[in-house]
Amino acid sequence: MVSIYGKMFFRNALDFDEGPVDPRLQGSRGRNEAGEVLSAESFPPEIWGVRGRKDYESLPDIFMGYGPWIVSRAAADVIQQFDIGQGQFFTIRVLKKDRKTPIPGEWLCINFGNVKTAYLGGGRDPTPYIEAPTIRHAMPYPVQDNMLMVSADALEGPDIWVDPQIRDTFFVSGRLAKGLKDAGVARAFGFKRCKIVDSATGTAT
Repeated sequence: MVSIYGKMFFRNALDFDEGPVDPRLQGSRGRNEAGEVLSAESFPPEIWGVRGRKDYESLPDIFMGYGPWIVSRAAADVIQQFDIGQGQFFTIRVLKKDRKTPIPGEWLCINFGNVKTAYLGGGRDPTPYIEAPTIRHAMPYPVQDNMLMVSADALEGPDIWVDPQIRDTFFVSGRLAKGLKDAGVARAFGFKRCKIVDSATGTAT
């Protein structure tokens, strides 16, 4: 079976801040989740630990910090070896709570930049209190292998993408997931295998 993987959107949400909201950043997380190609100005130039919370000494290879998904240089280098379509990375400074001391490592925001409409079911029903579009499903929790179903359309095109039919997730191809695993940077991604099904019959292919 060809593997496609989904990623829990809030799996590694860490306590970071970036000060007063820059109008250029408003709504950028939603636009990124929608697969829009964004500019560097849509991402904060730096974030820092929230006072009164944990002061991080090290970070996983992917986490969410004040909106954007942030990956390590090691993870970004692997991803960029594959077909990322219009996806792109922007450097971000990640600081401790003193807003001066860098947390070790080089960090980059990821702009997914690619959309595929391949999701066929397995997520939670739409939730009306979430901002439009309310027709989207949400990731189940806890998520297990083969819970999400996608069509064979997911096998075409870029190796990383979002699907407008389901929120709280992004997808990567099996080959990209394997590349991250082989490089030793996949653990924090929490990948789960999706089931490829025939869009007409609903049966596994």
